[in-house]
Amino acid sequence: MKKKWWILIILVLVLAITALVTSSLIKNRENKEYEDKVNYTINKYKAFINNEISNDSDAITGYFNKIITEKAKQEEINENKIVLDINNIDNTLNTIEEEIEKYDIKYLEEITNYDLDEAITNDVDKDTVLNIYQNDELIQNISEEEKKRSDYLKHLEEIKNTSKYLKDNSKYYEVKNNTIACKNKEIYNALEDLLKEYNWDYTLNLEIAKKEIPILCYHGVLDNPWGAATLFVKVEEFDKQMKYLNDNGYTPIFVSEIEDAGLYEKPIIITFDDGYSDVYNYAYPILQKYNFKSTFFVVSGFIGGDVYINQDMLKEMSNSGLIEIGSHTASHPKLNTLDKKGIEYEFKNSKEVLESIIKKDITTIAYPSGLYNQDVLDMAQKYYDYGVSTDWGKENSININKYSLKRLYVYREYDLEQFKYLL
Repeated sequence: MKKKWWILIILVLVLAITALVTSSLIKNRENKEYEDKVNYTINKYKAFINNEISNDSDAITGYFNKIITEKAKQEEINENKIVLDINNIDNTLNTIEEEIEKYDIKYLEEITNYDLDEAITNDVDKDTVLNIYQNDELIQNISEEEKKRSDYLKHLEEIKNTSKYLKDNSKYYEVKNNTIACKNKEIYNALEDLLKEYNWDYTLNLEIAKKEIPILCYHGVLDNPWGAATLFVKVEEFDKQMKYLNDNGYTPIFVSEIEDAGLYEKPIIITFDDGYSDVYNYAYPILQKYNFKSTFFVVSGFIGGDVYINQDMLKEMSNSGLIEIGSHTASHPKLNTLDKKGIEYEFKNSKEVLESIIKKDITTIAYPSGLYNQDVLDMAQKYYDYGVSTDWGKENSININKYSLKRLYVYREYDLEQFKYLL
């Protein structure tokens, strides 16, 4: 009996030792497999750890390559890299467009939105992959890097907008060696600011050509006038006058373009007061015939009246690109008899009504009957860029009276010779 117990005890011991040995062997094998898997994972993504592009084609390698590419871009960000070259604006714009595409924030967003867990396969160790990823400098500082890129893109947009402004206004300045000749005051002021901002080594000169600017004042164009006949030029005469301007090299511009008059050999401005419908019916087709610009001053409170233009006519003319709509007040009062409140109502109401119809800014006004005083001039500066009077004479491109522009009346009685004399 005693012998059997010993045999049983020995058997149990043997089984226990066998189990321990087997367990140890299994554990050692698992550890070896784990170590091999970790080492394989580290070796597989060694290029990423060393900040190098890998040629492997698996999804995670592709993702890691994107991170390396974006990291390299981040290191290249330098706000001084893009130089605004006033002599080659197109080249600057092309370079900026390339940079904006290259540094599009979407590329960083693709990195942060990528589902790495989903891409990890069974042949690599997940924890090791995640550890490699999380220890990358770009990933650790992704918020700061996104801000850095956003700030750079904002900087690029600012240079782009400046470059586009210079391109769109290139006819108003000329670069001559180290001097920039400006042909109007607006571009001079803009370039003065840019010289400081970009540390350009240029000298600015204001070189506005001295030109006389006739501003013609019409009211109606009608063969059978219904009111004061002298204010209605005959249709045939109006055509002859426009043909003369066309044949003799005159360039009609808008009132709002008067400060650019020095750019043209023979600038002229054609204006109509009151807003009569005969201007749409008879003058407008003739202006279209010669592709002439003109400014049409409309009394907003009269729109749609018996002899006045309606909203559809107004919109059509404005949309043509040939007719600039200006204000002629809300009710055509004698402005010099009104108090400041009355003047402001006339200016503000007319501007708002006209802008609501044509969906464009109204920047010019003609004073009814040409009457104005200092209060009128002060209020005009509050709501408009230019004010037109009926003071007789021509304007000068060097010294423009922005809020009391002089005009030349064109009367029905004038034949072509008298019209020529005006000019």
